Amino acid sequence: MSEPIDLHPHVRILAHALGIEHQQDRREPNEYRNHYVCNEGEPEVTQLVEAGLMVLASRPTWTGGAVQYAVTEAGKAQARAFWKSRQHPKKRRVYAAFMRISDMREVTFREFLTSPEYAECRRNA
Repeated sequence: MSEPIDLHPHVRILAHALGIEHQQDRREPNEYRNHYVCNEGEPEVTQLVEAGLMVLASRPTWTGGAVQYAVTEAGKAQARAFWKSRQHPKKRRVYAAFMRISDMREVTFREFLTSPEYAECRRNA
């Protein structure tokens, strides 16, 4: 590995590769993927590879010459730390949970906040 890099500009690439860059209204990140496709030699990705945060995963034919990178465990830890630093406050996560529920059921915000039926949903927000 080379000398340490300033991760702030590059950590968004890690979060994007894992699919967690826009999940600030959740209690825990949902890493639903682990790939990042770009042209070989991209400076930001090259620095992440050199730092041991990403690895070359494959050279799929469907990308038209681009390569696919995967995030290492060290990279996942950096992405999770970035995600935690951007996480919304509890009140906002509870309101986001209410909005998801209200899309499926007719429930007022007061009912959502006071009903035992939604206690677990509030607790998990």
